[in-house]
Amino acid sequence: MSTSNQYSALVPKYLTIASSFVRLETLVLRNIQVDVLISLLINSIFLPCLSSLTIKISSNNFVNLTHIYQLIFTLRQLNYTKLILEGEKRSISLQMATNQQLTTMKCLILDHFFTFSELSTIISYTPDLRRLHFSHTHERDTTIGSMSSIALTNLTYLSLRIFSLNFHDFEIFIGKIHSKLMTLSVNISSNDITYLDAYRWERLILQHLPQLEIFSFQYLDCVDNEHRYFEGLSQFCSPFWIKRQWIFDVKIVDEGIVYVIHPYK
Repeated sequence: MSTSNQYSALVPKYLTIASSFVRLETLVLRNIQVDVLISLLINSIFLPCLSSLTIKISSNNFVNLTHIYQLIFTLRQLNYTKLILEGEKRSISLQMATNQQLTTMKCLILDHFFTFSELSTIISYTPDLRRLHFSHTHERDTTIGSMSSIALTNLTYLSLRIFSLNFHDFEIFIGKIHSKLMTLSVNISSNDITYLDAYRWERLILQHLPQLEIFSFQYLDCVDNEHRYFEGLSQFCSPFWIKRQWIFDVKIVDEGIVYVIHPYK
């Protein structure tokens, strides 16, 4: 039996991709069940022009993402992938990529929670990435020490959401993704005041992100913390920040105080 017949045998007839779809370049799947998604991904190998894939999974049940990622990475023609998971019950147990499993994907948007170990495995399949977005787990993560250093030499844009990660571990993470970032966007909901230490940011940027041009930063501080971070905020007015035209703002919102750094407009 040929490889194509093996794939076809696993897919229900109503999901079979018609020959008229062979020129399909963009596929968006919303609110799809996991079993249906897997069948579609298996059959998507017959879409040679597919370059953009967006998936939104809605499930209150436990979701094993391992097979889903394995199938996505077999679609070697993909340039853009966005995976949204509504719900927190999930697992990923991929192995690090071999040379035969590397993809040429350029943009990866992962809208669900990751540990550093899981992220390290995922991006081992995508050495040519230029844009990456992900959310770090809101639970305690001790895997930063075991995260492998990965050279993402083409990565110029990184966007991430942080919930419980302390600044020290964030620094380690930045040091392990060897890249030439030009844009960094960080959205933080953490109790670590070090994120508002301008000198630590300056040292981190000069050491690991010398090509950085656009820096976007948002830090939410709850009202219950009694404005504890106002001291030292003048550090963001030093020549380092002025030269780069990165502006520091403070905004009052319903949840508390938001500290923001953004490029001058």
